[in-house]
Amino acid sequence: MNRYSGTAAVVGGVVVGVLVVPGASAVARDGGLRGAATIAPGREGIVEVAGVPEGAEGVTLTAPRGTRVTGAPLDASGYRGSVAADGRSAAYTVTGGVSGQDGVLPFVLAVPGNAVPGTRLRDCSLRLTDARGVPRAVGRCSVTVGLAWPRRP
Repeated sequence: MNRYSGTAAVVGGVVVGVLVVPGASAVARDGGLRGAATIAPGREGIVEVAGVPEGAEGVTLTAPRGTRVTGAPLDASGYRGSVAADGRSAAYTVTGGVSGQDGVLPFVLAVPGNAVPGTRLRDCSLRLTDARGVPRAVGRCSVTVGLAWPRRP
């Protein structure tokens, strides 16, 4: 192996380790709430949620079976993220008159190390609420297990 192929293997490993595929499935289609990510086994990745309509006060993501939500890292004025103690869900709450922002709400998910690459994880769901916490819409998120990190011989 020459020095360039070793560098390519390392860079490729980093890309595969936390690969987020926002593509068409993460973009709001027909005004719906959507999210998507491809995450390697034993790694964390970001599910990007789009399609939050004007007037929304909160968005909650419930993690697929066998995964955990480990973060709600958006650091923007007017939003507060929180993760449930058991890691099964996380939420963003609009805290200051900023709703319906065109941005994407990121949720960090951890996929177990024994997850099978190519598997689409079940039961990832999204819920949109108004100021009183009343559910106004639901959506789905697509989480696929990506390729495992390459191993050195």
